[in-house]
Amino acid sequence: AGVGQSYGAPRKRHANWLGTMESDGEAAGYALACLLADETKTRGLLDEGGKVHMIALAGIVSDAGSSDRVQGLQRAVAERGDIVLHQVVPTDWSREEAKRKAAVLLERFPTTASVWAASDPLALGAVESAKTLGRKPGEDLLLGGFDWTREALEAVESGELYTTIGGHFMEGGWVLV
Repeated sequence: AGVGQSYGAPRKRHANWLGTMESDGEAAGYALACLLADETKTRGLLDEGGKVHMIALAGIVSDAGSSDRVQGLQRAVAERGDIVLHQVVPTDWSREEAKRKAAVLLERFPTTASVWAASDPLALGAVESAKTLGRKPGEDLLLGGFDWTREALEAVESGELYTTIGGHFMEGGWVLV
């Protein structure tokens, strides 16, 4: 359920169920796509028609965390009309696989100006690929991911990553409150 939605009252459906708190992956995926597209436009990294060219690295296809985020990405593409999403490829959530797949996508779609990644390790793998291919992450290519990992936050500070979206690791504390 999204914000403001409910699965029902505690103990009505399931006798031992008290409640649940889940991150809204769809909203987060949408937010990342919009942040990347907006900054790509601000920096003038557009095609002649004013479109933002983007590729995406997802996690495991059957993983709800990845599929929810990808749904948000797809919603942003459908609603905005200024994003050209060339391809979404699944990964095993590893940085190494992201590095390999990003290299292929960046060569296949040389007009790519933004890389949407379903996690920070995927985004950081794409940063490595971009550098190997002579791209300049943070200058001619904007990348973003999820998780607020230390390495990703450092990459945001250095300018190689545009953003990382996070906070879901704090849900346990929020539930206790």
